[in-house]
Amino acid sequence: PLAVDVTDQSREILLGRSKYVAMSVPEAAYRILREARRAMHAKELLQRLIEGGMQIKGKTPLTSVATSLKRDKRFKKVGPNTFDVLEEVLTKAV
Repeated sequence: PLAVDVTDQSREILLGRSKYVAMSVPEAAYRILREARRAMHAKELLQRLIEGGMQIKGKTPLTSVATSLKRDKRFKKVGPNTFDVLEEVLTKAV
């Protein structure tokens, strides 16, 4: 017999795949960066958003993600297409 409970495992996979479905790109990206506690390139953020079930519309999803983060005051650009969460926002949220 398998030691792993298949129902728990599949539930985990399903939850992971729908993690960001009802969120906006900046909201989900904010969560990802807070959990990671480090800056990320838009490409990595895009990958995690897609893995979390988000469908990013547009012909250039990478540009869409980068643009929406540039426009949101919760993020700071720390390199080319690389973003982090602003410190002031982090301290307020705690």
